[in-house]
Amino acid sequence: MLIYMKSVPGYDIFFNNNNLIQLKTYSNSDSATYHETRKFITSFSIYIGYSLMSWNSKKQQIISRSSLEDEYRAPAGTTCEIQWIIYLLEDLHIRYTNPTLLYYDN
Repeated sequence: MLIYMKSVPGYDIFFNNNNLIQLKTYSNSDSATYHETRKFITSFSIYIGYSLMSWNSKKQQIISRSSLEDEYRAPAGTTCEIQWIIYLLEDLHIRYTNPTLLYYDN
């Protein structure tokens, strides 16, 4: 989001102040795509209300020993991004005390 805002300084992102601020995240890992190399793809998207705040999808450089290891890495990375967003909200003086919803495809 910050890269987008820097690249288009004439545009703004508006959030409706009547809505309750709720973080919702969706996370997924897919090890079937690169089965022969045992590398997997993790992806996530984070929403504040109905607005997409952050997203990522990348092929991991780490070779996993099992698919169970893949399944734990994806939500762990997503949790780090959630914490960064909460710190960003605090820096913007937006108090966020609600629990964050994390939906994960296991």
